[in-house]
Amino acid sequence: MTTIPPSDYLDEAMERILEMERRAVAETKQTFPYAFAKYDNFPYWVNYPGVITPTEDTGESFDEYDYLIKMRLVVGHWTQGYEGTLERQLWRWIPGVLHYFRARTQLQYKDDQDALRYLSPRGCRIRLSRGFAVFQDSPGPHIGTEFDLILPFNVTVEPEF
Repeated sequence: MTTIPPSDYLDEAMERILEMERRAVAETKQTFPYAFAKYDNFPYWVNYPGVITPTEDTGESFDEYDYLIKMRLVVGHWTQGYEGTLERQLWRWIPGVLHYFRARTQLQYKDDQDALRYLSPRGCRIRLSRGFAVFQDSPGPHIGTEFDLILPFNVTVEPEF
């Protein structure tokens, strides 16, 4: 019988990501751990899982997987504001988000916070920011950006026969 490793560490990682998003962009009104949120107070974040990639087999007693979390920062409706208003907000917030997460690669945002279980010593990293983006959401297009956050987890593998 195959033993499936616990996945609650992924829930804990998402809780930490949501709090870090609130801290990285102080103006954040809400954060959601799912992709399809209907919210009219901007800015807000939605988060959803992307690809999960096993890393090279190192011969260790654990498997390492890179989990991709798509972090979408939504800053307004397509028609909101004056010319360039939303773009200027993105120019102001994107570097701060990159710096905030880079300074906290172990997803620790409080001084006394324990390390996240199974997170690799390599730590998380934002692989890319999409810059200015238009998202086709209901009730109409939204403006924002997306970040690809990579979470490398080491999960111990017990031999089974």
